[in-house]
Amino acid sequence: MEKRCSKCGEVKSVTEFHKRTASPDGLFHWCKACALIYQKVYREGHREKIAARRKVYDAKHREEKATYNKMYHEEHREEIAANQKIYNKMYNEKHQKKLVTKRKVYCKEHREEIAARQKVYQEGHREEIATYKKIYQEEHQEKIATYQKMYREGHLEQFRTYSMQRRARKAGASGHATIEQIQARWDYYGNKCYICGKDAEAIDHVVPLAKGGSNWPANLRPICSKCNLKKSSKWPYDFKQAKQEKETTY
Repeated sequence: MEKRCSKCGEVKSVTEFHKRTASPDGLFHWCKACALIYQKVYREGHREKIAARRKVYDAKHREEKATYNKMYHEEHREEIAANQKIYNKMYNEKHQKKLVTKRKVYCKEHREEIAARQKVYQEGHREEIATYKKIYQEEHQEKIATYQKMYREGHLEQFRTYSMQRRARKAGASGHATIEQIQARWDYYGNKCYICGKDAEAIDHVVPLAKGGSNWPANLRPICSKCNLKKSSKWPYDFKQAKQEKETTY
């Protein structure tokens, strides 16, 4: 069956019309599309009036509405949770940059408060956190190893510095060298081993820490793994002989 819309004049199927018991044929005289356009225009032109009417209705039926919402949530708890999860995922994907920026700003402004909360939580869940970390590391060994390798490759300077400083502290050596100072030493030697001239792979204490060497930049030079292994903690060390041996070897 078909019917003509009195608004747009098009002949459409009766399924395209809302039901209206007061009409002779039981259908509204406008099609659904025209009715939707009219409702949108009406809402935009009577925004304040609609808001006031809704406010009066909500105040009058507050208890009834609260009871209905409570019953609906209890009956559709799983469905609501699933829909909320989907919505949250879509929202996070759409506003990822905005959320990251907002989170960074919040963390910066509430650093002490966040640190205090984390400390309280960690003290109260020490065993639980330790168990979770252990299980996670066992289940994601390859992933963790890959991430650590990638991180080290992207932060070689920091790792070299931290490793050197740790050894210096352990040996009780005097002096301190920053990442910038160590990089300057590498640049000075062209990222080459100061003994054989091959590509450097580590930082060497010319006077070994075990022999009382310091951790000042002047005592630091880039070195390859073979020369580092051979030199070890020997001191004094015959650098001239070591260079000659390398030249004859290569």
